Amino acid sequence: MVRGGKQYRCLRRSESGPQACQGMYIDAADADEAVTERWQTWVTTLDPEDPYDVDVLMKIAREWYGHQDPSRRLRLQEAKAAIEGITERRDKLDTAYYVTGSFTGDDGERRYQTLKAALDGQLATLRAEIDDLSHDADLTPLLEPEELSDAWGAADLPTKRLLLALTLKRLRAVPAKHRGDRTPVWDRVAPEWVTAQPSA
Repeated sequence: MVRGGKQYRCLRRSESGPQACQGMYIDAADADEAVTERWQTWVTTLDPEDPYDVDVLMKIAREWYGHQDPSRRLRLQEAKAAIEGITERRDKLDTAYYVTGSFTGDDGERRYQTLKAALDGQLATLRAEIDDLSHDADLTPLLEPEELSDAWGAADLPTKRLLLALTLKRLRAVPAKHRGDRTPVWDRVAPEWVTAQPSA
């Protein structure tokens, strides 16, 4: 689907004609509003007592709050990159010790253990920092319809798209049954959420 004027339309039909695809059109503003309402309804029905739902809520909170706090998001990215680098050095150290035999004798063993402990300590520190940055998120605004609606309204378009991408497996728009079909757009957008059993 692509946007053309006030509608979303089938790209394949636009490019290849009616012989390639029956195509479809849907009012863009109505579709956006329907998707927004369905997303907000779904988020507020997630169960804060269910481990899977909490995981989804935390993922939303981390990304959303990260966009609101660029310094926090940047530090998360830096810490994750540092973990990758240290993990790679740790793997090379183990290869040198176990595979190539670069650490020989008692001195070699002590040197290996010292280097290993230093790298493991750095990894533990970075993982703890990531855990703090990731879990220090207030889920309350996500569970209160009015607060969620206000926060969504204040978010920019890239953030909204990110939040939808995090929580949707796919979003399908259903064609009108016929010209002049008055089926509400709410019933013509079919989201498939990341949970195993999407909310009604």
